[in-house]
Amino acid sequence: VMISKSWTEITGYSHEEIPTTAHWAEKAYGSKMELVQADIERLYGLTEGSSEGEYEVRTKDGQFRIWDFMSAPLGVLPDGRRMAISMAMDITERKLVEAKLLKNQHLLSKAQEIGVLGAWELDITNNILVWTDENYRIFGVSPDTKINYEAFLSYVHPDDRDYVNNKWA
Repeated sequence: VMISKSWTEITGYSHEEIPTTAHWAEKAYGSKMELVQADIERLYGLTEGSSEGEYEVRTKDGQFRIWDFMSAPLGVLPDGRRMAISMAMDITERKLVEAKLLKNQHLLSKAQEIGVLGAWELDITNNILVWTDENYRIFGVSPDTKINYEAFLSYVHPDDRDYVNNKWA
């Protein structure tokens, strides 16, 4: 097993602590090591590059990181052993931000529902309004309905259309 300097810096494990993929699987995956070791063994049979997906990796200090793995075959050694390379991108921070964003989106959606307030944005190039779920509820329109500016005006009370259109321009 050859491990990059970045790999050792991120995980805290030295080259000597990870002489084989089995050692890596044990240290990084704990009770899931047999499943991961089977995934690693499968890599030696690759005929083309492959996205292996996300794995939660335990570092030497006990922290958990989320890595997105990609692998590719490297060829066959003279003794017949196949070689593969795996690269990992640490996506831990991105996953934490995504989780926080989802939570905030849920809270905003709930606040809009409670306040009966919607929000929207207009894609000027394509003349498409992107509405929040609450806008669809307020106007009684299915969320599958594509809304453009003209369709929006049709939902405005006829007495208010000229006023809204003039303010828009």
